Amino acid sequence: MITVDSYFGDKIQQALLNEIGMAKISIHIAVAWFTDMVLFEALMEKQTKGISIQLCVVNDQINFKPGGITFTNLNSNNSEFTAVDSNKMHHKFCVIDDSIVITGSNNWTFRAAHSRKDENIIVTTGDSELAQKFTEEFYKVVGKPPTKSVVSDLSRIIRRIKALQSLIQLEEIDDIHKQAVRLQNEAGNDQMVKG
Repeated sequence: MITVDSYFGDKIQQALLNEIGMAKISIHIAVAWFTDMVLFEALMEKQTKGISIQLCVVNDQINFKPGGITFTNLNSNNSEFTAVDSNKMHHKFCVIDDSIVITGSNNWTFRAAHSRKDENIIVTTGDSELAQKFTEEFYKVVGKPPTKSVVSDLSRIIRRIKALQSLIQLEEIDDIHKQAVRLQNEAGNDQMVKG
């Protein structure tokens, strides 16, 4: 089931912390400016628990001011930080576990969290296809090929199995075979479906 929630002004930081806190596998973030230490500390905590953190920001004086966030602390284990030229990115989005997309006008800055009342985000949960599009955009911005996502693969396989269950109940033999072949292709296992 797909759900969409919206958050405004001073409710945004807590909504972001809640979503980060629920991450189980991966977090991809592309935000032009990131100066909110509270959010960064939440990411660092997730990294210590084995969650893959991929963060991309703009390479400018806002993100790299003296005494600011030490983004390179993310360059360990399965996490990575990237800074790109401002002409390559003005995004403000996050993808969590290949099924949650957070996007809107809000940069992840101290100022946005504490003094901006005109910011907004939308949190879309359960839409793996939307998440995949945002993840692909993330890797396009950082200039690297996307990593294969186990969560997205499982979501597609589960949808295919549900379609098969419906067809079996309806006794649609021809369609059952077609869906079984598609399931085999999704799973990438030649032994999975025979006949």
